[in-house]
Amino acid sequence: MISTSSPVALLGWLIAGVGIAGVVPQLFAYSAEVGEESHAGRNMAKVVGIAYAGILSGPAIIGFLTIVVPLNIALGLGVVLGLFTALGTLLIERRNLSAKAL
Repeated sequence: MISTSSPVALLGWLIAGVGIAGVVPQLFAYSAEVGEESHAGRNMAKVVGIAYAGILSGPAIIGFLTIVVPLNIALGLGVVLGLFTALGTLLIERRNLSAKAL
């Protein structure tokens, strides 16, 4: 989408992969700490299951989208959805903090 050079694009994917490899295990560990202590395993299983479903379905969904839109837009949709998820997480945290204050 941004790069027209394959080596630069591969370097970008390398940097993204290293970042994801460092963050995902921390997210899995954090998911066990959310909520009641007796539900730690259940909460972690939910997050791991959602991540696994995304890993399996992501390429298929992107491939299907390329029938309708160009590949760079289909890949960019993943970025937009990631930003949407991050924004939603911030809003949920604010709502939880305000609910605790009441």
